[in-house]
Amino acid sequence: MTSHSSHAKEAIGKLSKWGFPEPVLVRIGAFGVLWTVLESRLEQLVWILTEENVRGARPTTDKTTVSDWIKIFGQGATWLTPEANQVLSEAAEAALDLMEYRHALVHGWIVPFQSAPFFVRNPSWNGEHRKRPSNDAHIDENLLEMAISTASTLNDVAATLKATPKDSTRLIAFGTSVRNAKSMAYELRQLRDLVIHEKY
Repeated sequence: MTSHSSHAKEAIGKLSKWGFPEPVLVRIGAFGVLWTVLESRLEQLVWILTEENVRGARPTTDKTTVSDWIKIFGQGATWLTPEANQVLSEAAEAALDLMEYRHALVHGWIVPFQSAPFFVRNPSWNGEHRKRPSNDAHIDENLLEMAISTASTLNDVAATLKATPKDSTRLIAFGTSVRNAKSMAYELRQLRDLVIHEKY
């Protein structure tokens, strides 16, 4: 075993002691990869939906954020049926919630907890004022599998729209799975509030 492989194994073991067992780490990694794929697809979908020709030009997406891409994605296209555009609108809602969960997971502070650590983004523990509101990401195998499932569904919708942008029927077929994804993404983002209000 190389020295870096041995060191990596030690680091993984240390993370396990911090409350991140290997099955959780695997799911965090899988979710991260799926989100990365989704982001790259969203940029291309913005070009398709706005009929932007980017060849030899600086795309408008260079000046915008992933949040902007998701909103454009959710607006759909004039050439799609209302039902197909509704699927895209609900998929965008799921994507925005999932993005907030992902941002907390990747950019948040690790907070130790008895059952499992969680992440808090933009905390105000010292009374500081933040540009963005605080949000958190709770993790365990089940919650991460919800994130993976949601990201996978959104990727399927995005890949279908990219491959056949004029086909409303194929998008409408995602209706039930997108609604399920939207519900899971909402739960992931709002878990703390749901627990506080005893709705979880």
